[in-house]
Amino acid sequence: MHSLAVTCLAAILCLESHIVNALKCYECTISDGLKCEHIANHRNVSITSCELSVFNVNFAQSRRDENFRCLKTIERNQTHTFYTRRCAFKSEGNICDTKTYKDTELLECHLCQTDLCNNGVTLIPPAFVILILYIISFI
Repeated sequence: MHSLAVTCLAAILCLESHIVNALKCYECTISDGLKCEHIANHRNVSITSCELSVFNVNFAQSRRDENFRCLKTIERNQTHTFYTRRCAFKSEGNICDTKTYKDTELLECHLCQTDLCNNGVTLIPPAFVILILYIISFI
């Protein structure tokens, strides 16, 4: 009995650490309204572990074990602009090059591979900041 409890606990801890280490992305769609467009107030937008994302629920387990990326798209039709932020499978390739829909224009598409990188805020790369600080130190 004790051995079964230890085995179950070990299995739960392994699963938990696997989920904790999974890529996390902001997840919202057109149905979430304006909060998907402006996520400055991050409390209004879901943060999802890609392995548990609702966008991936219908895929086989082997597919859900893949590596992921975060995706942000802005699309427009004749009357509306649509914002989507979600997890994407790496095996889908560059969705930004292949994503086309009838009657919809893709305005922006960004793929990234760090936690919560699909927030839409462009950050200065760390190497660039270090270079600037190095140059300033000589002034």
